[in-house]
Amino acid sequence: MKRRSVILSFAAALAGAGFLVDTRGFSSIEAERTVTIDVVGDENAFLQLEYPSEPVDCEDEFQLVEIGNRTTTALTSVVVSIESVPDGLSLDPTDDIVVVDGAVDGETLDPGKSESVMIEVTDDGFTGTGEIAFGVSVRGADISVDTTEPRTVEVDCSQSTTETNETGR
Repeated sequence: MKRRSVILSFAAALAGAGFLVDTRGFSSIEAERTVTIDVVGDENAFLQLEYPSEPVDCEDEFQLVEIGNRTTTALTSVVVSIESVPDGLSLDPTDDIVVVDGAVDGETLDPGKSESVMIEVTDDGFTGTGEIAFGVSVRGADISVDTTEPRTVEVDCSQSTTETNETGR
C-alpha cells in the first residue's frame, strides 16, 4: 500500500509541476530560406516567354521574344541579354535590352501584361543558318526570375538579298 501511495504521490507532483511550467509547443516559427520552383514550359511559366519556333529571315526586324508576367507581382526590371550571335551577323540592339526599368522611369510590367522585344538582324557576310541565343532576367517586389538556360531563335540567311537589274544581272 505504501508503494502505491508513493507512486501516486510522485505522479501527482509531476502533473502539478506540468501546470506550473509552460509545456505547450510553440505556435509559430519564422525562417529565411531559398525556395526552388519546378520549371515548366515557357508558355505556362510565371514568366511567359514566346519566341519564334521557325527560322527568321536576315535583313529583317522581328519579334525576338514576348515576355508575359503571369505572377501576382508587378515586375520593376525586365532585361533580355543576347548571349550569342553567329559570326558575320549583326543585331540591333547588340547588348542587353532593357525592356522595363522601374528604377529610372517608374515603369512596371503588371500582372497579366506582356512586352514585346523587337530586334533587327543584318547579314554582314553570314550565309546559311545560325542561332541567336538569349536569356531573360526579371525582378519585382519579393520576386526574382532568371532563365537557367539560353533560349534560341534560328536565323536563315541562305536566301540571297542581292538586288538584280532589269536584265537579270
